[in-house]
Amino acid sequence: MSVSSEVAALFVAELERREIPVEVGDEGVYLIEIGDELLRISLENLTKDFEADRDPQRVIDFVDTITQPVVIPDWDEARDRIRWSLEPSDMPLDEALHDLVSEQVARVLVYVSPDETRIAWVTESMAERWGLAKESLDVVAGENMIELMTKTEVEFETIDGAKLGMLNTDLTAFKAAMVFSPGFKELVEPVLGWPVVALVPCRDFVFVIPSTDRDLLDRVGGIVVKEYSESAYQLCTEVFELTDDGIDAIGEFDKVPPPEAELDEDGMKTIRYLDGTVTFRLPGHWEEEYDDESGATFYDDDVDGGTLRLSTITAESKTPVTTESSRKIAEDWARDEKGIINDLADGTWMVQYDRESEEEGESLTMRYWQIVAPVPPNILLIVIFSYSVLTEILFEDDVVEELAMIETEVAKCRFGST
Repeated sequence: MSVSSEVAALFVAELERREIPVEVGDEGVYLIEIGDELLRISLENLTKDFEADRDPQRVIDFVDTITQPVVIPDWDEARDRIRWSLEPSDMPLDEALHDLVSEQVARVLVYVSPDETRIAWVTESMAERWGLAKESLDVVAGENMIELMTKTEVEFETIDGAKLGMLNTDLTAFKAAMVFSPGFKELVEPVLGWPVVALVPCRDFVFVIPSTDRDLLDRVGGIVVKEYSESAYQLCTEVFELTDDGIDAIGEFDKVPPPEAELDEDGMKTIRYLDGTVTFRLPGHWEEEYDDESGATFYDDDVDGGTLRLSTITAESKTPVTTESSRKIAEDWARDEKGIINDLADGTWMVQYDRESEEEGESLTMRYWQIVAPVPPNILLIVIFSYSVLTEILFEDDVVEELAMIETEVAKCRFGST
C-alpha cells in the first residue's frame, strides 16, 4: 500500500513543530534520531488507520508514540511483560529474537509496556542485559501467553452445520499469536474439538475451524483476503493446520482484491448485502464499508452529500407470519413516527420518516426507510436504511438528487434467504 501524501505532510509538519530533524531513506521510510537511536519509520500502517476517519490526531498520537521509546526495565519487572507477537517475515527482523512459523509469518519475542500501549521487539542486547538465552525467554513468553488465554473466550457461529470459531479477548494485538503458543489446544478443544485449522490474516483477526469442517474454508476465503488487504497490521492469507504433531501451513488464499463490481448500463452497481439477504443498487463509484456489528455504510466520496447506512434485524415470531403480520408492524411504525407507508408487494411494507438530531453542534437530518418482510414460516426480516446529512444542505441539488435516487432503489430492493 502506498503512503498518503496527506499523511506524509502531516507527519513531517508535526516533526518540524517539535524541531525533530527528519530524512527520507530507502523505500520511502523516514529516518529520525531519538536519543542515541536511529528510527526507520514507515507510514503505511498510519495511512490505513488515517483513512478510516481522516483524523489528524492520529498523526499526532503516532509521533507521540515513536518519539517516546519504550523504557525496558530490569528482568524482575520485565518478566511478566514478555510475550510473542506475530509479524510478516519480510519485516527487518535481523536484530529481533524470532522464529519463522511459515514462509510468510514470524513469531517475535516482545516486551509490552504496563499500560499495554507500547510493544518493543526483544533483541540480543536486551537478552544479554537480562542474562538470559532466547530459549529461556521463549519459556517465559509461553507462560505469559497461556495466562492471556485464561482471559480469552472461544466463540463460534454455525454455518450449514459447521462451526466457525473466533477468539474474544481485550488484548487484540496478541490474538493471532495465541494460535502459535502453548495452551492453544486446551483453549479451543472444549468448544471446537481438535485438530483444527486456523487463519490469521492480521494480528487482531483469527478464524478457527474444526478439521472436520474444513469445507467451510471456501466460504470464508473472501473475508480472510479482505481482512488481510484492509488491515494496518496484516500477516498472511495462509491456512494453518494444528495437530498434536505441530503446526503446518497447508495452503494459501490468493492475495487478490475482489473484482470490481460489474456496472449496469446506467453506471449503477448491485449490492448483495449478507450474501443476498438484501439486494439493491447504488452508483458504481460510491464507497462501501462493512462492519460485523453495525452493518454497512455507503457514500459518495466525491461530493459533500450524506451517508447511507444499512442494518438488518431477524425477528422470530411465535406464530406463523403472514402478509398481515408485516402490514400490522408497518402501520404501527407509520403511526409512531408520523411516517409514510408504502406497499412493496408480496407482503413487504416500507415506512419512510425523518428525524432531527445534533452532532458536534451541527444539525443533522436523518431520513429512514424501514422495511419489514415476512419470511415464512415464522421469521420477519426488518431492513433499516438511513441517510444522514447536514440539515443546512438538505435542499441542495446534489442532496435532493441523492435522496430521490436512494428512495427509488430502496423501494426496488429484493430479499433473499436469512
